[in-house]
Amino acid sequence: MYSRKQFLIGAAKHCLDFVGECISISSFIEEKHSKVSDCSDQELLFFEAMRLGIDPGTMDMRQLSCEVKLAKQQK
Repeated sequence: MYSRKQFLIGAAKHCLDFVGECISISSFIEEKHSKVSDCSDQELLFFEAMRLGIDPGTMDMRQLSCEVKLAKQQK
């Protein structure tokens, strides 16, 4: 039987392990996409928008390009 403290520590450990796996998977995907040289400009813009937290499916390419530039300037 677990105490509350033991349960919370165990749950936190599992959450941190899960987050660590997700980070390693996303970095693997980024490395894979950065090595691909045959990506079109549109694909690169989509990847950059997603990296910045912008949903590329909600706007046209011109507006998406402006939003990505604006987000980069604000960083």
